[in-house]
Amino acid sequence: MRLLVLSDTHASTPEELPPAVVDSVKAPQTDAVVHAGDFDSVDVLNRFGDRAVLHAVQGNSDGPGVRSALPTRETFEADGVRICVVHGHRTADVAYEAAETGADLVVRGHTHTPSYKERTVPTLNPGSPTRPRGAPPSYAWLVCRDGGYGGRIVSLDGETLVGFGDAEEEL
Repeated sequence: MRLLVLSDTHASTPEELPPAVVDSVKAPQTDAVVHAGDFDSVDVLNRFGDRAVLHAVQGNSDGPGVRSALPTRETFEADGVRICVVHGHRTADVAYEAAETGADLVVRGHTHTPSYKERTVPTLNPGSPTRPRGAPPSYAWLVCRDGGYGGRIVSLDGETLVGFGDAEEEL
């Protein structure tokens, strides 16, 4: 299963989304989209949900419409990998929060900084495609297969910023 992983898109309208993100959502090889919050508008949330299976949570910048539509935490399974999605502004240790759910991986946002950290529960932050902090605008690809996973965080031009796991051949 191939997942597009995003966070902190911070867009008022779908037209503000970078073309690389829009194209990735529509790509035939994208099985689902995971979004760790801060859509900023219902229109942007709906654009993602209209085009793909969407696993998403609300962020601290989301308005009332987005907050009423999304939970603060979502846990789901992708080909044997249990994934917990949180925005990350409510707790300093998102890995601890994810461990409560029995997750194998936590996807988080809020800091706008792309990273993958091996911890008690590994943590993936795809960065932000629109408002990066100290790195290029970014998003991530995550491949889950038979209980294992791997992926990469990429810039908008496709350059790998961070690689992790062992599914690189499927990216």
